Amino acid sequence: MRRSFLVGLVAVAVLGPSGAAAAGWWADHRAGDIARGPTRTTVVGDLSVSVARAQKRVVAERDTTYLIQVTNRGKTSATVTLRAMVPPWLEVASRHGGQPGQGYVDWPAPLPPGETVTARLTGRYAPPGGQVPGRAAFTVCAFDADGADPVACATDFAQIRGSFWATWWWLVTGLAAAAAVALGVRVRRWRRAGDRRWQGPTAPATAAAG
Repeated sequence: MRRSFLVGLVAVAVLGPSGAAAAGWWADHRAGDIARGPTRTTVVGDLSVSVARAQKRVVAERDTTYLIQVTNRGKTSATVTLRAMVPPWLEVASRHGGQPGQGYVDWPAPLPPGETVTARLTGRYAPPGGQVPGRAAFTVCAFDADGADPVACATDFAQIRGSFWATWWWLVTGLAAAAAVALGVRVRRWRRAGDRRWQGPTAPATAAAG
């Protein structure tokens, strides 16, 4: 039992980091194209504004990429500005062509009928605590041509997870699983030993007299 426990522990220690690294590589290469998080959409008149995350979870001190879209559902052209409200605890790593402002990033978006404009923003959240809340609220709006009034807005909400748990979840889970297996084996042995004590010693068989 001890040997199998150690073998399982070694397998978790060896395969866990490589599996996590492979998953991270795959997520990084898909981040620009696929929304793994929920999509929030708001429709006002002929305009549809949506925001989604390329990552399923928001992890502090790791890249979070937001996918932002505005669609013109009408029959006439429109000119809007996509604006992402950037909270102070989100450090922007890449604006993907956006124009920075004081606490926001803008993307001019000329919209012919039936067209969609897509923008992206990548940043890293600070760890929760102190002035940093435990939840991230990332809001995007489509402003009118003058840039004065928002026409439609959408907000993505997510819990900011600590980087420690995001990095070492495989080790904690593996240790818990190995401990559960070891406990199960030990309990089975205790039950078998208890059954033998309850049944008492077996009497020796005697040969029939001939």
